[in-house]
Amino acid sequence: SSITLSIEDWLWVHFMLIKDDFSSDDPVYERYSLKDFQNTIISYGSSRFNNYYLQVLLLGGLYELAVQYAFSINEIDAVHLAIALAHYKLLRVSSYRGNAEDDLITLDNGQREINFAKILGNYTKSFKYSDPRIAVEYLILIALVDSKEQIELSHEALRELVLETKEFTILLGKINRDGTRIPGIIEERQSLLYLNDEKEFLHKITEQAARRADEDGRIYDSLLLYQLSEEYDIVIFIVNK
Repeated sequence: SSITLSIEDWLWVHFMLIKDDFSSDDPVYERYSLKDFQNTIISYGSSRFNNYYLQVLLLGGLYELAVQYAFSINEIDAVHLAIALAHYKLLRVSSYRGNAEDDLITLDNGQREINFAKILGNYTKSFKYSDPRIAVEYLILIALVDSKEQIELSHEALRELVLETKEFTILLGKINRDGTRIPGIIEERQSLLYLNDEKEFLHKITEQAARRADEDGRIYDSLLLYQLSEEYDIVIFIVNK
């Protein structure tokens, strides 16, 4: 009792007690896992740790809850914390994009998963019309989580950005009168989207955005987008129609 424990000391004592290789034959007091320690942290809650709760969650490996708690302090810091954790492959990420009212964290087979695409999508809502270039930089980061689902969500988010902002020249580029192509900001970042060449980019982003515009009855938008995707036969067909 004469020793005053800091938060770091308290964490270190628990880490030293954790055993990952115990068996069912070991006595109960020897069966202490990281999961048990994490449950202890969660049961105590933020009030027990005052201003150190975020630090405890991070050092305790509760990265999804750390991002969720950071949102209660500062959204911008929470978004960039999530990006850093995703970069180092520390976040368990949900493949479900979800609605605005859905929870940030869901459970899958007892494991917490965070909706990374929703975090970045919601964050860009405040500036996607005023500065679509910056919105692109954030939406591309959805693909930081190198999985098929997250890469597709990133492509979908970029297509929606194109259709909502209508900043076709900035985002997708333009074709000059002489037929030369000037790439937009999305095409300049195509390697980060796991698109290997211009043809794949035109199909995945530009052409599919054109189809969406066509389905929504946005004739002039679809004409421009089909032209940017170099689908000139479709352009002539729509004009004739």
